[in-house]
Amino acid sequence: MYRRKYLMVTGGMLAIAGCTGDSDDDDVSASDDDEVDSSSSDNTEEEEQEENEEAVTTHQIGDTFSVGDGDQVIEYTVNSATLYESIGGEYSKEEPDGIFVVILMQLTNQSEESFSVTSNAYSMVDSEGRTFDPDTGAGVYLGTDDRVEAEAISFDQLNPGLSTDGALVFDVPENEAFGLLVEPTGFLDTSDSHLVQLGST
Repeated sequence: MYRRKYLMVTGGMLAIAGCTGDSDDDDVSASDDDEVDSSSSDNTEEEEQEENEEAVTTHQIGDTFSVGDGDQVIEYTVNSATLYESIGGEYSKEEPDGIFVVILMQLTNQSEESFSVTSNAYSMVDSEGRTFDPDTGAGVYLGTDDRVEAEAISFDQLNPGLSTDGALVFDVPENEAFGLLVEPTGFLDTSDSHLVQLGST
């Protein structure tokens, strides 16, 4: 018997490791000005600078956003994130070590040239900053699973101005909050990554 449910959407923002500082330190003030350590303020400034450098733009499911620049700009809309205890058909299916999260999204090539899209540009991140790569082995079984209306993103050619629907499969722990990290696909592209908040498993 299949089990299928959608991730519970949470209101809190996911934190990527290294992107959040200790807010308690900001509330502490010295009672004696002579005892204030100048190195402490220097460290705080460095931490704030690191936070700004590592911050990513966040989105919700259903938002449309673009990632990349130059010759490889992709417009994304993440449509759903669904939990599965197994993936596949009646006679052949894959079981997860934790729980499968299947993400369905639409991709549109906004550039003037065609390029290849692979699963390497995507990862899931939990609230502790741990990253999870797509399960490409489980993705093979999506083609035999009638519940999923898209094939897994593997190595797909996307022509200019065209859109395609794709799926990503992740094997992740249960009872955790996750986000989908979307990175630029260009080899030398240094534009910003984006994070789509998915909710809790």
